[in-house]
Amino acid sequence: MIDQFKHLGLITMALILAAGPTSARDCLDYATYGGPHGEPPLAGGLLLPTPAVDLSIQAGHAYLACGDGGLWIAELSEPTSPVLVGGLDLLGDAATVAAWGDWALVGVGSVLKVIDITSANDPQWLQSLNVGGRLRDVVMAGSLALAAADSAGLITVDCSVAFPFGSIGAVTTSAPAWSAAASADGATAWLATDAGVEIVALDGAAPMLVGTLVTGRAMRRVVRDGDLLWAAADDGLLLACDLTDPRAPREIRRHTIAAPVLDMNIASGFATLVCADGRVRIAGVDRRGVLVPMGTLTTPGETQAVAAFGPYLAFADGPGGIQIAWHQCDLVLDAGIGIEPRARLMGVVPNPLNPGTTVIFALAAAADVRITLHDARGRTVADLLDEHRSAGTQQVKWDGRLADGGRAPSGVWYVRMEAGGRVVTSALTLLR
Repeated sequence: MIDQFKHLGLITMALILAAGPTSARDCLDYATYGGPHGEPPLAGGLLLPTPAVDLSIQAGHAYLACGDGGLWIAELSEPTSPVLVGGLDLLGDAATVAAWGDWALVGVGSVLKVIDITSANDPQWLQSLNVGGRLRDVVMAGSLALAAADSAGLITVDCSVAFPFGSIGAVTTSAPAWSAAASADGATAWLATDAGVEIVALDGAAPMLVGTLVTGRAMRRVVRDGDLLWAAADDGLLLACDLTDPRAPREIRRHTIAAPVLDMNIASGFATLVCADGRVRIAGVDRRGVLVPMGTLTTPGETQAVAAFGPYLAFADGPGGIQIAWHQCDLVLDAGIGIEPRARLMGVVPNPLNPGTTVIFALAAAADVRITLHDARGRTVADLLDEHRSAGTQQVKWDGRLADGGRAPSGVWYVRMEAGGRVVTSALTLLR
């Protein structure tokens, strides 16, 4: 199965739509991602002994909170083939996790448990901090841990002090807290609570409530992306808010998602929304809070949480364990308005190859396409395609033969694509 995922990974993000931006109240629903034949859009995965509900990624490892299964650790040195390397029974329901430095902080019921992860193969339980409420989310703001608890509000733990951690602050919110996010300078935090988005100052002697962004609506997730705060409600509402003044965010756009958002990752021009209906929705994002629908990912389990690392997305996929998808789409947000049409050479599958392979490419608009094969000296040795093609994800096969009909010898060859005024080159390795 993992080998199959490897081959499908390059197809994952092939869908590129030259669509205009959604309106402020458009309902975002999506077509389904997949390869030319509807293949599952995953690059790899690993089943775990118990279902995964949250994850945090650091230094080539994924740390997964797995309910009553405790903490599991997967090595991601080969991201498309995660390897289980460690685990720890935490004697309770592990619901959330954040890794920082040598520590993993895991929310287990109303206790924040500190785990030494110096050795991923042998994690050690070092400290337990009772926070007085069921922990829903733990995130890091530099060396400051922010823990959102359903009845205790926000708890802060300074992880820069000498262990054991003892510098703990708390502020009680007006309603149960579900998730937290922080400003880049760590001076302000925003909490998604049953009463709205509550704003907390972190730069004083103790955390202090200083305002509310949304009132009278149950909010579930908050995420900061640069100078925008994204806040998701339990009814599918998704707000984009300007953070020019972090203590007084200003709503600039709202979207209605087809299902409530359980978790989200918004960065580098892409939004990945884990939704309560079991679908993972993907959209392009601009700096004005516009979402451009792109597609959905289908995972084998029940996705609960998402994290990004490098060109990949990692999902805590419930009974599906940890699943990995590619996080690369050839989209350019044009002046904060829409998507600039482009051509993309998605990859060569399989690569290395023997005897042949498939070149996968995507067009945002119809274009003349020429795909050629070249040797290490740049000489054209085969013409694979030279015709007008419509928009969408497409492919062309190479049978391992040169223009004269002879078999290409082992070595490195280069595929060159010209389309839509763009030239792209990709290397491939032939093994005889």
